[in-house]
Amino acid sequence: MPEALHYYPGHFHKASDIISGTVDTRGGGGLLVFIRDGKAVYKSEAWGGLSKVYPDPGGGPDYTPTPTGKFVLDTPAAYRTRSWLMSEIKWGTPIKDVPSERNLKEENKTDVWYRLPNGKWASVYKDFGITRQLIIEYHNDLYRTKKLPSTWIFNAFGPIAIRYFKDLNGNKKRDENEPLDGSMFHTTAENEAELKQGNTIKMTNSHGCIHMNPSDREQLTALNAFRDGMDLIIHPYNKKFTGK
Repeated sequence: MPEALHYYPGHFHKASDIISGTVDTRGGGGLLVFIRDGKAVYKSEAWGGLSKVYPDPGGGPDYTPTPTGKFVLDTPAAYRTRSWLMSEIKWGTPIKDVPSERNLKEENKTDVWYRLPNGKWASVYKDFGITRQLIIEYHNDLYRTKKLPSTWIFNAFGPIAIRYFKDLNGNKKRDENEPLDGSMFHTTAENEAELKQGNTIKMTNSHGCIHMNPSDREQLTALNAFRDGMDLIIHPYNKKFTGK
């Protein structure tokens, strides 16, 4: 195995690390290592799920452990899901005010259009129940300015998700009987905003996926570490990386 990604979800776990957004659950970050020809050519902090299942005080899905085992990476791609608010639309999708509302005062505008893959425009409010005001408020939370951006930058999974699967026949390609795992590597809208503004990146545990610093994602992408067919080994929580 000349090249492989290794993830140690419990590498930095400490009892003193308190998870942001939870009441009293505790955990910490993990370590992602890209190994080439037996040497660790890149190491980065990456935050997976908690080592035990905990309910989300905010009412979302439970915090769950990141699945361990051997996987193979699929082709990185923008991700969307109806399971998370603001993540129904892919990152970078063009958005704009509804033409009929352009002459209204700001407080009277209610909807936003987003562009479909076929080039047509559709209503964000009608399709997802998200108002223009909610979009502007969330932009203010992330970027400290109340405005409607030109593209969708609110997807909780960031611009790109790196998904993976169990390669049952060892051909390094995803076949029909090899579903993608529910967990994946991704950044967050909050961390993307922090990077863009030059602020400190504040990493937190995920609900089972693996959160990455946007800068580390770019560095590993440049190293071709996230190409499809790459081996990924996710180690048990009680194992730590001891190499160099």
